[in-house]
Amino acid sequence: MSVLVNENLAPRVVIVTGARGGIGLAVCKKFLLNGDIVVGLDVLAAAIPENDLFVSLVCDLTDEDQLALCLSKIRKLYGKIDI
Repeated sequence: MSVLVNENLAPRVVIVTGARGGIGLAVCKKFLLNGDIVVGLDVLAAAIPENDLFVSLVCDLTDEDQLALCLSKIRKLYGKIDI
């Protein structure tokens, strides 16, 4: 599979829920192949090792306080959320 990075654009900051497995994990991998920065949210840490382009945050999306804290962390880390 080839990387589809558009070198004229800054990487997008992408949030993926359910990032630990199944569809969520596949979506994370696809965005990473495109050169995007991915923040994976799940009730358990994601299976992808963290690096410059991937961060895993443990978050129960049914808990509004946890979600607000995660969004705040993402904005502090990257200054934006694109997707």
